Amino acid sequence: MYQKLYPTSECPPKLYGLPKIHKINAPLRPIVSSCGSVTYNASKYLAGVLGPLVGDTPHHVINSEDLVNKLHDVKLEPDDKLVSYDVCALFTSVPVDQALEVIKTKFAKEKHVSDISAHQIIQLLDLCLSSTYFVYKGEFYKQKHGCAMGSPVSPIVANLYMEAFEEKALSSTPSPTPFWYRYVDDTLTSKKEQEIEAFTAHLNSIDTNIQFTCEVEKDGQIPFLDTLLHHSEDGGIETSVYRKPTHTDQYLNFQSNHPLQHKRSVVHTLFHRAKVLSSSSSRERTERKHVKSALRNNGYPNWVFAAPKPKKPRPRSSDDIVTGFPYVRGLSEKLSRTFGKHGVKVYHKPTNSLRSRLTHVKDPTEKNKVCGAIYHIQCSDCNEDYIGETERPLHKRLREHQTRTQSAVYEHIEGNNHTLNLESTSVLDTELHPFRRKVKEALHIKARRPSLNRDSGIELPSVYDLILN
Repeated sequence: MYQKLYPTSECPPKLYGLPKIHKINAPLRPIVSSCGSVTYNASKYLAGVLGPLVGDTPHHVINSEDLVNKLHDVKLEPDDKLVSYDVCALFTSVPVDQALEVIKTKFAKEKHVSDISAHQIIQLLDLCLSSTYFVYKGEFYKQKHGCAMGSPVSPIVANLYMEAFEEKALSSTPSPTPFWYRYVDDTLTSKKEQEIEAFTAHLNSIDTNIQFTCEVEKDGQIPFLDTLLHHSEDGGIETSVYRKPTHTDQYLNFQSNHPLQHKRSVVHTLFHRAKVLSSSSSRERTERKHVKSALRNNGYPNWVFAAPKPKKPRPRSSDDIVTGFPYVRGLSEKLSRTFGKHGVKVYHKPTNSLRSRLTHVKDPTEKNKVCGAIYHIQCSDCNEDYIGETERPLHKRLREHQTRTQSAVYEHIEGNNHTLNLESTSVLDTELHPFRRKVKEALHIKARRPSLNRDSGIELPSVYDLILN
């Protein structure tokens, strides 16, 4: 529990924006990255505790496939219209104090499963949701209202609050709805055309914090998530795949430096979507034809469309050995086959992308505040050096090297009247996971052979000798 909750980093949450290219003038969607903040570990823990409470309602939609299945048997009246509602800025609209009361009520009704008490969870949740500070271009700001943007637990709290809201709204409406299906802040329903305006006003009167915008079907169609809904003449709802007008049909290029499994997965995923979101075989054929044309334009050969479907993976077992490697074309495939003979499953991950090379949307972390660092100290007055690792901010560890008499770095700078400064220290790598960080430290020690290290760090398998020497 201590490891789950204890903050090892003091990095402030960082605000950045991503353009909404499907909207006029491409406004920015504000996003706060809370990775490395003091409440991040606690928020992740709370997300695991509260997550199972979400969805205990007939109005909850898991994904587009779930929506299509729910709409399969829906029959509309001749004067019904499909309507979608969108909550304006949901996360920043949810009042924290009222959300906490909703979760308290949930705990009172359902069995509580956690290592800490329900009262302690509420206290911890209040702290995480109320920690709404962030930094942008070196300046600190505070979010004045709503759940903390970027916190892992905020989406779950918003969902639980919306479940309580919709229960109150639907039970008090003067004109009952045939169905009400919600995915986070997007909701689909149907209303008589003459009732839409009054029903919208009713929704917006329930809670001044939660306000909706409304969209009514046009020409018998309305998009919802990535599904286009068709109001058929017999009252049924047919479905097909929906793409926004700004969609470019650009997918992972077949010539890109990615494993073949990733490219096959693109084909399988798009074909699977065509199958589950198309309400008729003719719509599925049309979608598959479009997918093939788009993928051919991305360099995909015809043979990949006829390749067998990937086997459904069996459930993971605690005995399974799984490891990941950076992808290197030609080498990774051989390693995967070799490891497979010994019962080890290998997955590949690309290490570079155009986005990582060309864009840096977040404020950079100052070197002295980097946490989870594997660092290299170079004496400012000679060639002596040292490699170490720390989970805390780098400046705190460097201060210890300058003041703790048992440190090899301290002995060197004091015994020789030399100096140590931040400029002569470099961050070789970062890793928040304790064991992986110690392995990386040992690898750098073995490769660089720093003169001041008294040991080689964690003991590595002898195979690394062949790789690093």
